[in-house]
Amino acid sequence: MTPNSRRGFTLAELMVVISIIALLAAMLMPTFSRVFMLARKTLCASKLQKIGQAYHAHNAKARANPDIPPVEASSWPGDVLAFLGGDPTTVICPETDPESVATGAIGIEELSTLVVLAHGRNRWTGVMEDTEYTLGCGLPQDWPVGIQNRSMHWEILSKSDSHLRMAIEDSWQDNPADRHYKDLVLDFEFVRQGARVTYISEGTGSFHYHLKYPSGEIILEGMGEGINGKNFGMSAIIDGLWKYRTSYGMNTLAGRIYGPRRTVLVLDYNDYRADCADDEPSDLMNWDELVAPRHGGKVNVLYANGAVEDAFPGEIDPTTEEGLEKWRP
Repeated sequence: MTPNSRRGFTLAELMVVISIIALLAAMLMPTFSRVFMLARKTLCASKLQKIGQAYHAHNAKARANPDIPPVEASSWPGDVLAFLGGDPTTVICPETDPESVATGAIGIEELSTLVVLAHGRNRWTGVMEDTEYTLGCGLPQDWPVGIQNRSMHWEILSKSDSHLRMAIEDSWQDNPADRHYKDLVLDFEFVRQGARVTYISEGTGSFHYHLKYPSGEIILEGMGEGINGKNFGMSAIIDGLWKYRTSYGMNTLAGRIYGPRRTVLVLDYNDYRADCADDEPSDLMNWDELVAPRHGGKVNVLYANGAVEDAFPGEIDPTTEEGLEKWRP
């Protein structure tokens, strides 16, 4: 052997080195995971602080101009966007799917935020009444579910990436055998501008319907056989629903919160409205399903006074007396 010759690693030595590196990586992985989780939690809190600042900025502008309404839970993502530099990613928690960041396109999921107003005579009382339903109510489990209000049920007639035809049943009956799914049939075609909705048919003979944005603006008016109804084949382009795509929910009593109070304003939530503290809260039974403990089992909460804190879901649970106090204005 010459003095300049070198002995290379044997296979056994190489395997030992690789094993040591793998062991060290495995030991450090939980630490890296916690660091990344903490970073995302901090970024989420920063986004909530910006949302709070935008909320108060909008309301200050509304106080100075009577023609501008204050921020309401029914339209808050769109209301605060102008004060967030038009960046829709601010209302997306970093722990959620990045694909959910708003792009302006409308898909099936966004349609779950639409509202149907049914106007007609109650068959039992004879009184003319208006009843609002959200499109998400009654959809299968793999679909996003909207605000749970009256018994609005849906049947998907056909569905693809670019098209959806849906039959609506607005019966009060809880027995599926009593549903014929002919009260209203709507056709949705997903196009570049958003979605084109077309009124296909209606089968109650007494009610008429309005299709509305979550903010209340009417998309289609006078569908059905009732007063000022019919209008088969009427259609409209739906746009702007991406404004309601968010990782956070706003307290539906936000419009009654005045001053820097320690009241829940916005939090990690699976719907853009947190209907948890009204006179007849409709989401209380779904609290465990809708609250979103994305950060190590905790929820980031923005209070009306601008503070952002994390809490376990049980600490702000509106089904408990102590938790409900944090939701009331």
